[in-house]
Amino acid sequence: MAQCKSSSLVSTTFVPDGPKCPFGNYSVEITIYEGGCVWLKGNSGLGKTTLSTFLAGLSTAKDLAKLDIKCVKKTWNEEICSRERCGVLFQQTTLIDDLTVAGNICLALKACKSWSPGKIKELMENVGLNYARDGNKSPRELSGGMARRASLALQLGKAV
Repeated sequence: MAQCKSSSLVSTTFVPDGPKCPFGNYSVEITIYEGGCVWLKGNSGLGKTTLSTFLAGLSTAKDLAKLDIKCVKKTWNEEICSRERCGVLFQQTTLIDDLTVAGNICLALKACKSWSPGKIKELMENVGLNYARDGNKSPRELSGGMARRASLALQLGKAV
């Protein structure tokens, strides 16, 4: 696939560093471009979550070392402040049960000091949720797909 002439956000290389390495004797190189997306695909237990959490800053080189993985290169575009570099959409939703969908998004926006009722509505609609119909629902009232979309709106809100 041809890449656009946008700048690289991050470029990293992981290499095996022992017999427990989940991806065997292969190196894994990941480059994420502005506006791009990376899909890590493979069987369970091959290290996809481990590499992703490391890139997102949620784990350390010590966590990689436990699985005999070594990061030999991790270069971020320094023009992007660290809190805006990477968001994570976990397999499980990250919604707070005691808040409504709109309340969860509001909380994420307040943490970034950029909230408004219009912004909450915009984020919900950007991920395919209807503000009027879904905004007052609790996370327990959402389907799995709706909960994932609400979690995605939280991540998008943090990038504002």
